[in-house]
Amino acid sequence: MTIDRARAERVSALLESAIRGLAESMEIAEQVLADSDYEAFKRGAGMSLAEISYECLDPIYAEYPDLAPPGVL
Repeated sequence: MTIDRARAERVSALLESAIRGLAESMEIAEQVLADSDYEAFKRGAGMSLAEISYECLDPIYAEYPDLAPPGVL
């Protein structure tokens, strides 16, 4: 992936925000859903999180390692 630094910073910030939103949605879902419904929700959210990380953020972090949050690389 070739992306200029300014756009990489913006895109990574937006995607990291989306990941935080998914994590927060899982916390809320855990409180209100039945166990089986929560497990399905958690699986879907987890797959989305992994896809965002692997397909979108990892290539940015490979090009600009300093943009990766501490402990990610």
